[in-house]
Amino acid sequence: MSRILAKPVVHPSVSRRKTNTSTKFSQSNQGEKGKNNCSEIYKLLTLSRQLNTPEHEIVTIDAKQTDEEASQRIRDVMKALLEGSYGKKVLLKLESNHS
Repeated sequence: MSRILAKPVVHPSVSRRKTNTSTKFSQSNQGEKGKNNCSEIYKLLTLSRQLNTPEHEIVTIDAKQTDEEASQRIRDVMKALLEGSYGKKVLLKLESNHS
């Protein structure tokens, strides 16, 4: 069974919007204060190990699976998540036939 890969549809008004990458946080945390914040985050991540990667599982949807098999696998994972029986984050890895 062949798969049709569609490009996402984006409303024309979305692509014309100008994005403002400057936020209130970045505007108020420039210079020395921003460097201190980055230093504190670095310490939390590396030295004190207070921030840990959440427990997770990678669920791979193989390119060799039929659409029905892949859909069923995703439905099963979503059902378990909604029922609260997973207890961890789930990352979906979609493999393709393309290199």
